[in-house]
This record gives sequence, C-alpha cells and structure tokens, in this order.
Amino acid sequence: MKNRTHRWRPLFLLAVFPLSAWAALSHIALPSGDELWLTVPATWDQKFDSSTKNMPPGVWMTPHQGPSFNVIISPLSGTPMGAAMADENKMRSIVALIGKNVLSQSVEMSIPVQNLTGPHVHGFYIFATDRAPKPNEWKYLTQGMINIDGAPFAFSILTNDGQEAVAKAAMDLIRDASYHSRKTT
Repeated sequence: MKNRTHRWRPLFLLAVFPLSAWAALSHIALPSGDELWLTVPATWDQKFDSSTKNMPPGVWMTPHQGPSFNVIISPLSGTPMGAAMADENKMRSIVALIGKNVLSQSVEMSIPVQNLTGPHVHGFYIFATDRAPKPNEWKYLTQGMINIDGAPFAFSILTNDGQEAVAKAAMDLIRDASYHSRKTT
C-alpha cells in the first residue's frame, strides 16, 4: 500500500502546483557584465533586446503562447536618466512626468505616483488605462523607475483585459529583483 501512495504524490503536487505557475530564477547578463536576477514564470519567454527601435535594450518578456503582453526592464546605468535616479525626489518627479504625459490618453482623471519597494528594490510607478487602444496595442500600462541594489532601471508592463494575473506576476518579479555587480559577486 505504501508504494501506491508514493506513486500518487507527484500527481498530487502537479494538481496543487501546475507547471505553468512554477518560475525559475534567471541570471540575465547585462551589457556591463553585471547580472539582473529575476524569478521569471515558466510560461514566459525572455530575451535581452529592444522591443522597439525607440527603446533602449532591456529584458523583454512575452508569453510562450496565448494572449500577448510585454514586460520590459531596461538598465539605465551610465545614462543621464540613470544618474538622476540617484536622487529619490528626481526619480519620483520623472515618474510623475510619465503619468502626466499619458493622462490625455487615459481613462483616469488623475494618475497618482505609487511607491514600489522590495528586498532590493525601491522606486515609483504609475498605472494607466488607454481610453482607445488601437488594434494590436495594450489597454493597460504600468510604468516606472526603480533602483535595484542601487542600479537604475526603467520598466513597463503592457497588458489587456483578463491579464490581471500577468500584471501581478510582473510586479512581483520586479519587486523581488536583485542586481549583482561583477565587482561584488
């Protein structure tokens, strides 16, 4: 009887924790040689690239399959924007300006700046709903700037209706990120 019980244990675990929900710690090499560590859901693809010509390269995450979303985390070390983010008030002002710039296209009447903190992360973000997204665009935008262990990053989360779990997973991934300098690791 014991053998039968042990054979069911893996099936029980799969029922309780579906494979799609499991995540793996990814060590993403940045151009500087440093690493960004993220816990990426198993159902997401990731690459270090630019999502568009106008964006700096960053960690770009999309679904393996299913409805489209984008999560982008871009390192800003060595840029004027990154240098400004050393001052918390400047970082908050930059994020407030992002909110002001998207306000004219959003459903929201005001876009407050929110705090984002985690074990290694401190920064700010905004959330906006596009009032009239075009085909192949996203309805929801979460965008912000953070320092991960002192290194500056910008991020964007682009989702549509029914992707609340994706947006939450992306915020958790960002909140739990860590940065490892080749000088200290």
